[in-house]
Amino acid sequence: MSNHDVELLKFVPPEFCIDKYKLTAQFSAKDWWQASLDRRVVALLILDGDTEHARNRNLQNISSGVYIDKQQTFQRKFEPVDSFKQWMYDFLTNEKVKNQAGISFATIDLSVSDDLLFKSFKEWVDEERIRTNTSAEKKSFSPSKLRNWHESRVLAYIDLKQWLQLNNLQPTEEQIGRIIFPDNTDGTALDKTRRTSRKYEKMIYSKNFNHTIFSQK
Repeated sequence: MSNHDVELLKFVPPEFCIDKYKLTAQFSAKDWWQASLDRRVVALLILDGDTEHARNRNLQNISSGVYIDKQQTFQRKFEPVDSFKQWMYDFLTNEKVKNQAGISFATIDLSVSDDLLFKSFKEWVDEERIRTNTSAEKKSFSPSKLRNWHESRVLAYIDLKQWLQLNNLQPTEEQIGRIIFPDNTDGTALDKTRRTSRKYEKMIYSKNFNHTIFSQK
């Protein structure tokens, strides 16, 4: 932080650094899905009043910034029907209860024939979509859209706002903008965050974002 920004220091997390988020320039859709999920978990913990775990997860996000996970879990493609780890199942079931995000769960008898299994699953999906008034998401995110997210520094913006909330700090939106865009030359920092970071923060928390980004190859 430069000298003329000394008054902002109390609003900046100890390990917060914009450079830690530069890797989002190389993010694929599934990298954005994982990074956004990390932030949505924090938001859910805050909503549940679990401040201790929310603070720990938020500090982990701030400390690591962003990364591209090279573990086996993320080397394979995400399929429409796939296995979930327990923590992901717990998160999504909780999210469904709170946000009605279009997630449904079924039990599957793996001992029946494939023909019957696939036929029954298709019928169940059709019926469940009618029951929940849920349509299949057709839209996908283009490379230029992913680039816009990178340039908006939306993940840094979300991490900072969550940290401020957890620490009962209330800077102005203009001060937040100066922290997120210390190098801004495109109008005021407030205008910059309103046009970019805030806009994409709302998108990441929107009902359909998680399903759309998850299903994109």
